[in-house]
Amino acid sequence: MARTKGWIRFRRWSLLLALVLTLPAFGAAKAQATAAEDEFEDFSEIALEELLNVTVISASKLEQDLSDSPNAIWVITAEDIRRAGVRTIPEALSLAPGVYVARMYGTKWVVTIGGFAFNNYSNKLLVLVDGVSQYAPLFGGVEWEYFPVGIDEVERIEVIRGTGGVLYGANAANGVINIITKSPSREPSSYVNVRGGTQSLRETNAGANLSTDDGVISARLAVTYTEDEGFGMKNGETIQDGKNFHVVSLRTSIAPTESALISLDARYRGGPFETPNVSTAKPEVWKNLENAFYRARWDQTLDSGAQFYIQSYYWRMLLQERDDTARYEDSEDSEIADVEFQAMVPFEAAGSHRFIFGGGYRTIRDEQFILKDGEQDYTVANGYFHDEWSFNDQWSLNAGLKYESISLVDPTWQWRGAILYQPTREHGFRLAASNAYRSPALTEMYQNIGAELPDALVPLLAGSWPTPPPYYIVQVLGNEDLEPEQILSYEAGYRGIWFDRMKIDVSYAYKQYDNLISFYLADEGFYVTPPFPPTPFGPFGLVYGYSQQGEATSQNLDVGISARITRSFRVLANYSHVDIEVDGPNAFEGFEKNSPENYGMIGLGYTHERGFMADVSAYYVDEIEIFNAEDPTAPPFKIDAYWRLDARLAQSVKMRDGELEIGVVGTNLADEWHEEYVDFSQDVDPFQVRTGYYGYIEYRR
Repeated sequence: MARTKGWIRFRRWSLLLALVLTLPAFGAAKAQATAAEDEFEDFSEIALEELLNVTVISASKLEQDLSDSPNAIWVITAEDIRRAGVRTIPEALSLAPGVYVARMYGTKWVVTIGGFAFNNYSNKLLVLVDGVSQYAPLFGGVEWEYFPVGIDEVERIEVIRGTGGVLYGANAANGVINIITKSPSREPSSYVNVRGGTQSLRETNAGANLSTDDGVISARLAVTYTEDEGFGMKNGETIQDGKNFHVVSLRTSIAPTESALISLDARYRGGPFETPNVSTAKPEVWKNLENAFYRARWDQTLDSGAQFYIQSYYWRMLLQERDDTARYEDSEDSEIADVEFQAMVPFEAAGSHRFIFGGGYRTIRDEQFILKDGEQDYTVANGYFHDEWSFNDQWSLNAGLKYESISLVDPTWQWRGAILYQPTREHGFRLAASNAYRSPALTEMYQNIGAELPDALVPLLAGSWPTPPPYYIVQVLGNEDLEPEQILSYEAGYRGIWFDRMKIDVSYAYKQYDNLISFYLADEGFYVTPPFPPTPFGPFGLVYGYSQQGEATSQNLDVGISARITRSFRVLANYSHVDIEVDGPNAFEGFEKNSPENYGMIGLGYTHERGFMADVSAYYVDEIEIFNAEDPTAPPFKIDAYWRLDARLAQSVKMRDGELEIGVVGTNLADEWHEEYVDFSQDVDPFQVRTGYYGYIEYRR
C-alpha cells in the first residue's frame, strides 16, 4: 500500500511538472515555427561553441580545452548548480557522471567515485578547493560538514574519474574533485540572496568584487550564514542533526605586470552542529568547528611561453565537543602546511610538447585522544614530471612519473600513460593505464582506544584475565606496519559532440586493488564462568585491528550527457554502473556492497524569453547492503532502491543595474521520505530524508 501511495504521489507531481513545462513550450514552439531558418542555424553555432569552448585546469594543473584532456573529466558549472536548486556541494556533485552521493543525516554525507565507501569516508578520493587539499589525514577522506565554501561562490567543479596520482599524489586513487571558486576581477560581479524553508531553514549569502581603478589589485569578499534544524527521522520522530554556521572567504589578486599574478586567499568556517545520538548518557551532542586555510600563490608566464607557479598554504581545523552540560572539550586539532611549485616548458621536437615538472613538501600534525600518544605528525615530499606530446592535430601522448616519500611508510612511484585520438575537433577517443596509492589514515596506523573493566569487577575477574592490567573489555588498535594500498587502472573513453548541441562522455575503467586495508576482529576475547551461578558471561578482551590482506577488482562504466535541445530546453543526464569483487582474508565485505551498482540522474530545464524558468531533476539509486565498518561481525543493513524527484520554478526580472530572481524549490517530491545510508558510528537507525521546500530571492549584477 505504501508503494502504491508513493507511485500515485510520484505521478501527481510528474503530471503537474509536465504541465508547467509544457504550457510555456507551446508558445516557444509557435515562435520558433515562424522564425527564419538562419536564426535556427545561428543557435546551432552558439550551442556548438558553448560545448566546445570549455576550459579545464585539473587534468594537468594548466589551462587546456576540455576536448584536449586525456582524462575522463566532467565540468559542473555554476549554472548547472543554480538550475538544479541544490544548496550544498555534495548535492551538486551528483550532477556529474560517476559520483555517488548519499545523505546520512543533516550534516553528514557519503561521496564516492568508483565505490569503496567506508562509512562516510571515501578514502580513495581527493577533493581540492582552488588547489588546496581537503583530505583529512585522521580518518582518511573528506569531512563534508566542515567544508569552507559556500555553494554560491562555486564557479565550476571539475570531476576527474580515474587515477590522478602523477600530479596529485597519494589518495587520488579513484578520482579527483577540484572545486574552483569565483575569482576576484576588475569586472563588477555581486549578489545577495536569502533562502528560507522547511526544517527551519534560514540562509543568507552575499558576494562582491572590489577593484582599484587601474585593475592591478582586485578582491572578492563573500559571506554565508546558514541555520537549520536538520531533517533526520527515526520511526517518524525527529532526531537532532541541525547546524548553525558561517563562512567567510576573501580572495585577492595583484597583477604587477600582464604576465604575473599574485594571489592571497583566506577562508574560514565556524559554528556549531549537532551530532545525533539517542544514548541516555548523551541525548544531544553539539560540536563546534573552526576550519580555516590561507593560501599564497605566484603565477608567471615568460616570453617563451613557459609558465610556472609557486604556491603555499596553511590549514588549521579545531573541533570541540559540547555535551548537555554545555561544557566544551577539545576533540581534534589538525594542522597542515604545504609548499609546492610547477613549471611548464613548451618545445618542438617531432611535434608539440608541453613538458611539466614540479614538486612539493608538506607537514601534517593531528592531535586526537584516540591516537597513540594523543598526537601524530609526519611529512610528505614529492617530485614529478609529465609530458603532453601532440604528434599532429589528431594524435597526442601524455606520460608522467611521480616519486613520493611519506615519512610513515615506504616511498612510492606513481605513473600514468594516455593516448588521445581526435579525428575531428568534435570527437575524441582515449586509452590510459596508470597506477596509484592510498596511504593509511592515522587511525589505521595509530588508533589506541579501549573500554576498561569497571573497578568494581576487577577483584572478581582479575584472576581470569590472560594479560596483565589494565584490563580491557574491548580495544581498537592500529597497525603501524601498514603500507599504502596499490591500485592499477586501465581506462578507455570517448568524448564527442553530436548534432552540434549534445555533448556525450563515456568512460570504462578496470582496476585492480592490492593490500586493501580492512577493519577486522583480531581477537574474539574470552568468557568467564563464575562459581555462582555457573553461567559463562562475556566476551572480555575483544580486540579490533587493521589488516592488509584484501584484494579487489572493479569495473566502472560512466555516461554523461549535456544537451541544448532548443533555445529554451536543456537536458543534463548521467548513468553509472559499478561492479566490485573483494577477496582475501579479513577483507572488508562492505567494500563490495556499501555502494550501489547502478545510479544516475536526468534533469530537464526550460527557460522562457521573458525570464520564466522551470527545472525538474530525477535521481535513481540502486539498493545497497551497508556493512558496519566498526563491527565486522554485525549483520548488514539493507537500503532499498529509491527515486528522488526535485523541482524548481523561478522568475527572473531584468533591472536597471542587475537582475532579480524569485524562486521556489521542492526536494524529494516522489516520496514523503526515504533512507539513503546509515551511520553505524551513531546510536540511531538510518535517517529518512524528508520532502522539503524552500523559497529564495536573489539580486545579482
